[in-house]
Amino acid sequence: MGASNWPGLAIPKPEPRWKSKRKKVTEESSDIKDAYQLVDERDERKCRICRRWVGGIGMLNAVHHHHLISRSIAPREIKHTTGNIASLCNDCHDLVENSGLLRISGDADARDPNGVLCGLTLERAVDGNWEAVGQR
Repeated sequence: MGASNWPGLAIPKPEPRWKSKRKKVTEESSDIKDAYQLVDERDERKCRICRRWVGGIGMLNAVHHHHLISRSIAPREIKHTTGNIASLCNDCHDLVENSGLLRISGDADARDPNGVLCGLTLERAVDGNWEAVGQR
C-alpha cells in the first residue's frame, strides 16, 4: 500500500505494467497453442498447398501455421481461430510470405459436402494480376 499525506488514508499502488502485460501474453499464448493443436489435427500435419507431410525435427520440416488474416490486423475474435490458420510446409510458406508469388485466402475450416477440406483459395501472381489456381 502506498503512503498518503493524510493519516489513516491508504492509496493502493497500481499494478506494475509488466504484470498485467504478462497475464495478457499468457492467456493469448494458451489460445494460440490450443488453436495450433486443432489445426495440426485438422490438416493431418500436411501442407494445405502441396499436401507434403510437415513436422519432425528441424526448421526445414517444421509446420508453419500461416494466419490468413494477419494477427496484427485480425479482430480478436477470429485471430486465433482454426478457420484463420492453415498449415504450410517451409517451401510453400516462403512462396506465400516472402516471394509474393502465391496468396491464400478463405476459411481454412470449410468442407465440401463429402467432408473434404476445400475452404482455401489459391492465387498466383501473373503479370501484376492475381490468377486463381484452385481450391484446397
